[in-house]
Amino acid sequence: MALTIYPATGWDSFISTADATTVINNLSHHGDQWSALGETDKERYLRIACRYIVNHSVPEEEYPDPMPQCVGEAQALTAANDMANGLSASTGVRQTAQVRREKAGDVEVEYFRGAVYGVPFVPPMAAPCLETNMGFSVSMSQVTLGRA
Repeated sequence: MALTIYPATGWDSFISTADATTVINNLSHHGDQWSALGETDKERYLRIACRYIVNHSVPEEEYPDPMPQCVGEAQALTAANDMANGLSASTGVRQTAQVRREKAGDVEVEYFRGAVYGVPFVPPMAAPCLETNMGFSVSMSQVTLGRA
């Protein structure tokens, strides 16, 4: 199902997949990875990013009119950040089980256990626009912990 762009009735995105692809190619290092996704996966990541932004912003009645272009760009960068780091549980892209040791016959391998790291759902490059235009608040509660 195609995205419905704000401010249309029933909207679920601030940016189209085509425009998001342009932003991601121009402003991130994830363009090749993003371009390899199918349209359905791109839309899913964009919807998740939009929902995240909406849930951490001012009510819709307080959105700027017209919506600044940087909000859609921030959504695209957030979607790419999610895709690259496997942050959203609902996409099913990131496997969280940690294999520590494998054995096949006489061959056994034990893997290094990575350190815990924090990855903000909204990348720092996108946050200022959202803070200024959407009342978005970035805090440590919006950091997803994982293992390297």
